Amino acid sequence: MKRIREFLSNPRYSPLLFAVLVVLSYGLVIPLTGYFMDDWYLVWFKHNFGALSYPAYFALDRPLMGFFYVAANFLLGNTESPLVWHIFGLATRWLLVVALWDFLNTFWPENKRRNIWVALLAAVFPGFTQHWIVLIYSFFYTCLAGFFYSLTLMLKAVRGGKPFWLYYLSSFIIGLYSFGASEFYYGLELVRGVILWLEFKRSGLGNKPTLLKTLRYWSAYLAGFLLYSVWRAFFFNSVNHKVALFDVIRAAPVQFVLDSLRKVYQAALDAVLNAWTQVVNLGSYPSKGATPWIVALVMLAVFLLVWAWSRFSTTETLEESESQKRWFNEALVISLASLLLAVLPFLAANLPVSTRYPYDRFMLAYLFGSCLLVTALLNPLRVKPAIGKIVLMLLIAASAGFQFNTGLFYKNLWKDQKDFLWQLSWRIPALEKGTTLVSYDLPYLEYYSGYALAAQLNWTYADEVTNKQVDYHYILLNTSQAEEIPSFAKDKPIKSDFRTYTFSGNTSQLLMIAQVPGGCVRVLDADLTPVSSLLDEYDYKAPRVAGRSNLSVILPEGSTPNHPPMHILGLEPAHTWCYYFEKAELARQWQDYATILSLLEDVKKSKLGPFDLTEWYPFIDALARTGDLRQAANLSEPIRNQSKSANLGVCTLWTGYANDPSINAQDPQTIQDVLTTFECQK
Repeated sequence: MKRIREFLSNPRYSPLLFAVLVVLSYGLVIPLTGYFMDDWYLVWFKHNFGALSYPAYFALDRPLMGFFYVAANFLLGNTESPLVWHIFGLATRWLLVVALWDFLNTFWPENKRRNIWVALLAAVFPGFTQHWIVLIYSFFYTCLAGFFYSLTLMLKAVRGGKPFWLYYLSSFIIGLYSFGASEFYYGLELVRGVILWLEFKRSGLGNKPTLLKTLRYWSAYLAGFLLYSVWRAFFFNSVNHKVALFDVIRAAPVQFVLDSLRKVYQAALDAVLNAWTQVVNLGSYPSKGATPWIVALVMLAVFLLVWAWSRFSTTETLEESESQKRWFNEALVISLASLLLAVLPFLAANLPVSTRYPYDRFMLAYLFGSCLLVTALLNPLRVKPAIGKIVLMLLIAASAGFQFNTGLFYKNLWKDQKDFLWQLSWRIPALEKGTTLVSYDLPYLEYYSGYALAAQLNWTYADEVTNKQVDYHYILLNTSQAEEIPSFAKDKPIKSDFRTYTFSGNTSQLLMIAQVPGGCVRVLDADLTPVSSLLDEYDYKAPRVAGRSNLSVILPEGSTPNHPPMHILGLEPAHTWCYYFEKAELARQWQDYATILSLLEDVKKSKLGPFDLTEWYPFIDALARTGDLRQAANLSEPIRNQSKSANLGVCTLWTGYANDPSINAQDPQTIQDVLTTFECQK
């Protein structure tokens, strides 16, 4: 107990306190998660081209970003293990918190307890919920940590730290890289001037001497900031993050001003109020099963941890000291300046800022101002601090539970993504080179990226990439990727040039992929599985894409590689319903009805069945075409009234049997009964 009290009460152990909080909030589920979104093609790119190719990979987007991944891969032994990268992500999140805490202690050395409150909030800041996209955000965590360390080194330099130029130059280089490489923190760089002003104002100088001294020490940083701004606006055109500011101003200057003021206000409101209040919205949490109890247990553990720290650490005086007043006033100024300036890069690129995915990624720029302001407001002077402390404890605990619950969502998302990739591998044992897969809609579509899926395809079906020309591509039709298919006519070219590699295909080598929530992966075409037989609602492009979906690009096993990255996905999962369905669909494509009937026997023995009853289609078809129309009718019956598209699918099958003399002659009455039951002739 004595050692625990010493741990909690001694400020030098605060980094361990932050580490425990970070692990409880983000680390408990990482053994059960993998890669998401951009992480996929970052790992695949390194796998094929090596980490030293990262600078070229990012050259057209964020030129300085690639050097981080060169260093990170060297540090992590060039690993492709999701677990190792997730541990690295925890370390960088912790580094961010420690860097913020170190800066606060340097700027306000007499207010260490309040500084810890700010750092604790920063560890669980709920405005940002994409921590588990770990390769990408470990970089952004490191850049934000670099910004705080740059401020710390700057303060040490201007306070006479020796050697001055080592502190000052290190601060300048780290700061320039931090906002130049990430761009998220471009606006925050201007907060440096506010901090210098407050630092020199403390000495009692007048406004003019304070301003001159501020400009003296800020001038190098400001020059770097302005030179970067000119280069970014006029000389470097990022392929993904173009400066749209001038076009918007020219088109509607008054509207731009109004929209900018609205964005500044709304983003700050989201960061300070909506980000924190969403953690108490019960609709954000599951209501059944063991999960809500586990989330509650994490919240309780964090609350007790923070309470114990607050209880056993050095007691602050309730009297108003000069340092406490100064902390409060300066914290208000810095936090408000931060919240106002953080919006600048997003205004320049005309990007929305929100607490909603995917735009909550920009909330990382608001972490500093939000946590500082919330701490200041909940620790007001002239008011008993007990209430503020309790609210802070509850807020930290609830936010930790909120982040843990988000981690559970990513755990489930990882399982869903693995299932998708394994089902695709079962349905497509080999794939003709130059093929493009296309989807209109998928479950959790907003958490998929066409380029990430393309990386997975090439990892599975191609042994190597030569001359930066990839063999396969994936296009999500309801994203900007749709522009890569300018026409759905036959033999029209499909071109994709993504960073440093390219793809060339054509519209005669397409496969349309669909999946309904709870169902298995489907390959659609115009005849075997039309869009209208599966989906009630679909984009107007979908039938045209299905019309081009060419099942002949699916080749027999062994024609091309089929090696899903098992070191990432894990071992092939147990064969449940979707395995048998995918193999039945594949056999149906090749009219191998005997194999389908064998699979049906396996399904019956294992007592398996589909969630989406239209997945009985290949088994119904095999039974009907091998003469067992009665059994085919029995399998069709439960599908009735599942949906409009399901009824249409059954009608399409059985109308085909009625029009096929060789099938109809076997049992015309059964065929007619099904057509009547499903009202196919109306």
